[in-house]
Amino acid sequence: MVFCIFQKYTYYTIMNKKLLIALFVLLNASASLKGQSVACDSLYSPCTNTISTNGFYFDLEPTGSNLLIEHISTMSQNPGARDLEIYWKTGSHVGFETDPGAWTLIGTTAGFDPDTTISCPMDVTPIPLQLNTCIPDGQISSFYVMKVNGTGSFEANADVSAGTIVADDGTLILYAGQIASGYSTFSSVGMHNDHSFQGAIKYSCGCTPLSVTENKSQNLFSLYPSPASRNITIDLKKIITEPVILRMIDMTGRVILTSDFNGNNLSNSIDISAFSNGLYSVQLISGTNGSVIGKKLFVKN
Repeated sequence: MVFCIFQKYTYYTIMNKKLLIALFVLLNASASLKGQSVACDSLYSPCTNTISTNGFYFDLEPTGSNLLIEHISTMSQNPGARDLEIYWKTGSHVGFETDPGAWTLIGTTAGFDPDTTISCPMDVTPIPLQLNTCIPDGQISSFYVMKVNGTGSFEANADVSAGTIVADDGTLILYAGQIASGYSTFSSVGMHNDHSFQGAIKYSCGCTPLSVTENKSQNLFSLYPSPASRNITIDLKKIITEPVILRMIDMTGRVILTSDFNGNNLSNSIDISAFSNGLYSVQLISGTNGSVIGKKLFVKN
């Protein structure tokens, strides 16, 4: 009888140890997965010593892999609908704040009305504009967000030396930049050094940067009107002799239209009346090698 009791005790002890080991492995795996979910997700800038502004410049640098910058979320104290423009360039913004020729317009959005909070901590609100900008590992790139119409404000961190690391999650680094308190893009009026954007950068890992040639091709065509309800027009700046494919992508990244495109016509009209309201990206793709030779954004309303 004593042996049986001891045998049962030994069995339960062994089983409990196995359960504890399994639980320990499971918890470690869970913690590891949780850690992985943070990387390649969002980088948050701390909300401290906040100051209101109409726009801001900031620099980003990936560490470890190429990163696709998906969208920007902002903080705001003052409510109001506003129209925005977002620009991007390779390298730091420093020295190029008033040089529009150095920047590429990623897109525009109208009527952005973010959540507002009077003091820190503040909620972040995503700007409804898909950036889809690939930054190579180790390369600094800069972004410029500017209110061009409307009311309300964005928040920035005051008195942070330009070039200081404001946030670093081990995958993406955010450097302090400048604020622009004027009312027009690339104006030196109201521009102040040593401030940092406050909000969040949504990104994902692994992307292929456009070549220099492809980056320069962004001015290959113009697209209008935007917003549009029935048709958009694509005006080419030159005849395209190679096969071209037209692709349209919605805000979720879903391809909603792929078709052959007539690059021999300088003006092409496209029916968008059946599309849902929202923001879309139009891409012209080389039928020869599959590279993106031009892209524009428009809003369907």
